[in-house]
Amino acid sequence: MGAIILAVAMGGGSLAPAAAPSAARPDPRITRAWLTGGWSYEGGCENDQGVAFAADGKVQDVDGHGSWSLRGDVVTLTIREVIETDEGAPVRLPTPQVVQHKVRWLGPKAAMLGDDKIVKCQ
Repeated sequence: MGAIILAVAMGGGSLAPAAAPSAARPDPRITRAWLTGGWSYEGGCENDQGVAFAADGKVQDVDGHGSWSLRGDVVTLTIREVIETDEGAPVRLPTPQVVQHKVRWLGPKAAMLGDDKIVKCQ
């Protein structure tokens, strides 16, 4: 692990620290059913800057596709394809990217996903 931290510190990677489940009991309102659906990062549902958590465990956002899981108040995204072209064609990653975000309840249709406020659109 020290080599990974050193590589990132020297500009050799972009590893973000994983969000650890909070020591306190997670908010019981944060459930898989509540998180399932379309969410917008921009504070309004009129744009395409969002993320969709499907009931079958698939996730899609403007940058990629993959799967998601929820454990307590931490959502784990495993991104297998990224969108790198203007045409929107996905490119398969040789190694999936795993990203974790702490989820904080702001209301039935609002949450913090890591440092980003999201609102539920569907």
